[in-house]
Amino acid sequence: QRKGGEAFKKVEAGADRKVIRETEKFTAEAFEKAIELWREAGHDGRLIAGAEELTRLYSVLGEYERVVDRLTREADYWRDRGNIAVQTNTLYTLGIRQSQMKREAAAIETFERVVAMSRSARLRSLEPNVLTQLAFSYERVGRLKDAESAREAAKELWNVLYREHVPAPPTK
Repeated sequence: QRKGGEAFKKVEAGADRKVIRETEKFTAEAFEKAIELWREAGHDGRLIAGAEELTRLYSVLGEYERVVDRLTREADYWRDRGNIAVQTNTLYTLGIRQSQMKREAAAIETFERVVAMSRSARLRSLEPNVLTQLAFSYERVGRLKDAESAREAAKELWNVLYREHVPAPPTK
């Protein structure tokens, strides 16, 4: 972060924006190394956060294949460890990155897969978020009826989740 802050200050002072891009590349390389160290050390939280940040950087750098490769490998890692919840969340992140990088067909495919996985694993709190993202992607490719259907399903799920977690008002 320090290097990033220094790069932004240099650009504000008139330096070429390439300074920021070089800093992002340097940071991505550092995250690649750190992720493997966190994996070896068993720091799951840092591993998850590191993969998300690394793929955000790759997305900013326009490196689509590296985004897909990293998140697919991470999802496979979690699947192999039997952690379906983290695998599903990792694939959700992949769908978000695909959408951010204007790869809507791939994002739709990923989001649809994540919805199915969420349902089969009973990850009810994730499903409405995925359906909302799916609706945005459907909308971007002109599938307006599908977008409305996904949005409505998300709204219904949010209502169910809300009712389940909010206590009823006290009776007199």
